[in-house]
Amino acid sequence: LLRRCLEMRRELLGEESPEVAVALDNVGLVLQGRGEYARAEALHRRALEIQAEVFGEGSGPVRETLENLAGALRHQGRWSETETLIRRVLEQTRSELGERHPDTLVAMNNLASLLEAQGRFEESEELHRRQIEIATEVLGPEHPSTVTFVNNLAGVLSEQGRTAEAEALYRQVLEISRRTLGADHPSVYQLMNNLAGVLTDLGKHAEAEELYAETLAGRRRVLGAEHPLTLAALNNLAFLY
Repeated sequence: LLRRCLEMRRELLGEESPEVAVALDNVGLVLQGRGEYARAEALHRRALEIQAEVFGEGSGPVRETLENLAGALRHQGRWSETETLIRRVLEQTRSELGERHPDTLVAMNNLASLLEAQGRFEESEELHRRQIEIATEVLGPEHPSTVTFVNNLAGVLSEQGRTAEAEALYRQVLEISRRTLGADHPSVYQLMNNLAGVLTDLGKHAEAEELYAETLAGRRRVLGAEHPLTLAALNNLAFLY
């Protein structure tokens, strides 16, 4: 259907229209979902050419397509090219919207995530801490985005073996999320799972078991017994034994 839409837009509007660029980008995302990253890359690059010509470098459509292209490159293991694009998005977003804009915080998070995936934990941590500082001031400490950023920092600390620091942050965001989202929210169960993993590393097996069991029961109730996240929770609990 998306391919048919792309062809219709080409026929009606011309190859260089921004609507064609949107369709190219969307088909690229579908291809990424199917694991066809090289084909997706070609479509994202073509969409980027059109958008840069129509809207100009640094525009919202260009930044969005750069992020999508970066995703296709990341899945191909092309880390250096991916990082170049993600940094480009971050600099453009800072320039256009300012460092304190929510979109800039998301771009910072994307770069921090990429650095973490490459094992560059100190750089990732530094970026996360700056991001959290801004988010706390602009959005508030209990905003879902701020909570997500703190959770991500906890993950980076855990990767470095700083499990006690990670535990403290996971407990902080779990308490906030239970209160603001409700005990049965899927995000709360993910945070419980994250905390249980750190507790396991710290040798606190009884509390970890309790959290894994609660996560499993909650996901069965909310998501169903066959949901992938429920099965993952079952695996985590079994692995603890």
